[in-house]
Amino acid sequence: MGPGQPRAPQPPPAQPPSPVVAPGPPAALPPEESIWDELRRLRFWSYFGSAVAVAGSVLAVIALIVALNNRNNNDNGSAALQSQVRSLRGDIGDLRSEVSGARNDVKQTRADVQSLTGRVKTLEQSASQQKNQQKTTASDIQKLRTDLTDLTNRVDQIERNQESSAGGGP
Repeated sequence: MGPGQPRAPQPPPAQPPSPVVAPGPPAALPPEESIWDELRRLRFWSYFGSAVAVAGSVLAVIALIVALNNRNNNDNGSAALQSQVRSLRGDIGDLRSEVSGARNDVKQTRADVQSLTGRVKTLEQSASQQKNQQKTTASDIQKLRTDLTDLTNRVDQIERNQESSAGGGP
């Protein structure tokens, strides 16, 4: 063919045959990835809550040190300073209750993680048992097929023997 001539049509490339997928029992279990994703999220929020609690505690200590330092620097006992100290003490109390709440949240998250871990283990065991039962069922079916084939062969042999004895007699 020359440069100006049209090309001959080519057949489309052959596609590989589609894989045969054996039908299985319906999936009753949630995907493992979603359970592990949920565990990761719970772990993140428990760490985040702990970090917030620690940061709050550190800020409260810093505020207390600053307040005490200001008190020592200004011994005149002004009302404004006393008001600031009262405000800081209130903030410290608020931070303590927030830290306590964050700790409770962390404890609850840990309990949830342990519960989910137990559920995952139970699901894994259940899946393993189902898989073993399927193997046993397949093995039993194969044995029954073999027994049926043997029995069919015996019946055929008996029929041939009866035909030959009935046909060969006087």
